[in-house]
Amino acid sequence: MAMIPKQVEYALMALAEMHAAEEKPLHSVRELCDSNKVAFDLMAKAMQRMAKAGILHTVQGVHGGYSMAAPLDRLSLLELIEAVNGPVTVVNCLNDSKACSLQPTCKLIDPMIELDRRMHEFYAGVCVLDLISTEGACGCGEAKKAVAT
Repeated sequence: MAMIPKQVEYALMALAEMHAAEEKPLHSVRELCDSNKVAFDLMAKAMQRMAKAGILHTVQGVHGGYSMAAPLDRLSLLELIEAVNGPVTVVNCLNDSKACSLQPTCKLIDPMIELDRRMHEFYAGVCVLDLISTEGACGCGEAKKAVAT
């Protein structure tokens, strides 16, 4: 069964809190951990990865922290998962870094490729803002469909 990785859950928690407190310019990892009662190390890594992907800005120093860099109404769940956890595939053999010796004779490769395509399409159509807010549909799926056509 496909599950959302814990670091992605933590990223969603952080984004939800940061979005709800828009008037607050910076958020520290410690305060996000304390308010969500989650492990510091996992949250810190998720925040660093979101900053590296351009989802968050980071400010160094005693009064530093993280702020939103990208609008959440255009951030898909697929983009967030890949930023925090790396490429998403349904089976390891579809990941270029993992070779499978059975691939030349595998009878399931074509169905797995199709399943992988559908999963990517689904995750790309789920907007992070829709997951963390009650503000209404944000249009990630529509934006992705328009690009695909």
